[in-house]
Amino acid sequence: MSPRPSITDVRNISNYTDIYRWNLIISSFPLLGSLGGVLPFPSSNEINLRCESLVIPKMQNTKIEVNIRGHKVFQSGTAQYTNTMLLTMVDTVDQVVMNFIKTWRELVWQTRTGISQPKLQQEATIILHQLNSLDQPIYQYTLIGCFLEDFDNGSLTNESNVRRPTVTLSYDYYDDGPIR
Repeated sequence: MSPRPSITDVRNISNYTDIYRWNLIISSFPLLGSLGGVLPFPSSNEINLRCESLVIPKMQNTKIEVNIRGHKVFQSGTAQYTNTMLLTMVDTVDQVVMNFIKTWRELVWQTRTGISQPKLQQEATIILHQLNSLDQPIYQYTLIGCFLEDFDNGSLTNESNVRRPTVTLSYDYYDDGPIR
């Protein structure tokens, strides 16, 4: 049995990972260019700057139940990704976030015509870096096959606040690991 940690043990642990130290990188955007008056995508830096929070991707292992004559045991099964990532953005008067959403939305389902671009031309690759206290990447998530699944334009109220649209991205899978 291990002894209970002492204050010295806790003080000797390396720096803790701060939840506000991260970068969002769109390493490859969907189909670039203009489609029927749709604006080109903003830069990855413009989106990173306006992304207020996000939900880290997750994978869950499904379990398989084995029941033999009243004795129940479990073993691991297949991996299931959550397959969505929620981004909360803050928009600016130049409408960078709303234009980002509209451009991607038009690739998925064009207004008035219903034309959809091919799957590979709707997808992006998104990288999330967690950073240390020196803002150096220490852990990376790479989301493969991202496309715009849902969005909320935010609300306009009588409060003193900023507009916070949310974007739900769907992805096929992610790869993660430490950065050395």
